Formats: sequence, structure tokens, C-alpha cells
Amino acid sequence: KLTKRDLDCELSREDGSRDYRSRHAFGATYGEHRAALELGADDVESLIQRTHGHGMLSVATACDVPSLELVTSLGVDAIKIASRDAANEPLLARVADCGLPVLLSSGMSDWEELDAAVAALAPAHDRLVVMQCTSLYPTPVEQTHLRSIAAVAARYAVPAGFSDHAGGRGDGGPRHRKTSDA
Repeated sequence: KLTKRDLDCELSREDGSRDYRSRHAFGATYGEHRAALELGADDVESLIQRTHGHGMLSVATACDVPSLELVTSLGVDAIKIASRDAANEPLLARVADCGLPVLLSSGMSDWEELDAAVAALAPAHDRLVVMQCTSLYPTPVEQTHLRSIAAVAARYAVPAGFSDHAGGRGDGGPRHRKTSDA
């Protein structure tokens, strides 16, 4: 799964020209930093082809309409909508009509916002999956709210899944639990 953004859609001129001083910066401004991190069209095409070459499906989170147009033109197999874009009506409308399977992340949305997003994606209802997600990085396992998956499936009559941000126990420890002293 890759993420594609069009920085002209993503950043205002003010944000893009803002000084960015960090030891991790890839540019003097925030726009230069983000541009250095963004995948170009050739990179996206190469990743999609490589994924297909390994017999896997490619999924792209398209954060805006130009990015959606790019990834669909390059043959991505499914579109993921980040929870931050669940209220992005122009993007949802275009995704609904693109003919691809859609994964909608619920992370930053309340029920009302999810209801509206699912309604906007009605043309894609037969290929829609709503993903339970807790927008906390990393998410402690006890806050993953896995029982919400059944509620999502029942509410929308679509397959429901899980978008995982869990990072273990939440304390940097191992992901497994000791089950016995033996």
C-alpha cells in the first residue's frame, strides 16, 4: 500500500514556504522537505509494476483527485481512503466512480462522518470495505477496539476490516504474551 499526495493540493503557499528547521529535514522549507519525501509518478508506476510482478495486488491511498487520477491511470488495484479524507466530498465522488475496490478507514471519523462517507461511496457499495482504525500511533493493543468491526459491518452491510496502527504492548515491549511459566 502506497500513499500519493499532490503537494499543490496538500499545502498552502504559506505552509510550503515555511522554514523547516529539523535535524531530519530534507529541505530548508516545509514544502521542500515534503517534496523530497513524495513519490514521483515514475516511482509509483515502478512500485505498482513490482507489486504485480510478485503476484500481489497494489493499493494506494490517494489523498486528492490528481493523485487518484495518477494511481488509477497506472493500474493500481484498489483505493484506500485515509480517515482524514472521509469528509473530502470531491475525492469521495471520484473514488466512487473509478470502478475499483475501496477501503475506507474510520480512524478519525465519528458515526455521522462515516455515514456520509459511505453514502457518498454508494456507487462503490458492492466493492467497499470499511476499516476499523484507531488513529493513535502506535495504538496500544487494548485501544484497537476490534469489537467495532462487527458494528461497522452491521451498520453498513459491507465487509469490515481492521487497519492496524498497533505497535505492540504500547511500551515498546514484545508483541507476544507469556501464557504459562513452563
